[in-house]
Amino acid sequence: MSIPHSANAGVHTANFRVLRNATCPAVLVECGYLSNRNEGNLARDSEYRELLADRIAEAIVEQRYGAGVYHGSTQVAAQPPQPNTSTGSTELAPAAGHR
Repeated sequence: MSIPHSANAGVHTANFRVLRNATCPAVLVECGYLSNRNEGNLARDSEYRELLADRIAEAIVEQRYGAGVYHGSTQVAAQPPQPNTSTGSTELAPAAGHR
């Protein structure tokens, strides 16, 4: 799950209010620094922003439902939700071992 021209700064933990006071599961994602000339230029590119959004969506979906579930934003948007056979709702059913 790589993004061209980007560096992985790893996972960090912090006691940020936006995470600490969240009323639902939350994650804070930093996608670069506007003060960095190269990253600022990338932030102006709509295709790069779409790629970032797609990779974030992929990470969230695969963390929740398992690897291989996410098939890209255009495919996911074009497919109607499939019924969850265990609940009858139209949510995706979690992958085995995920809940």
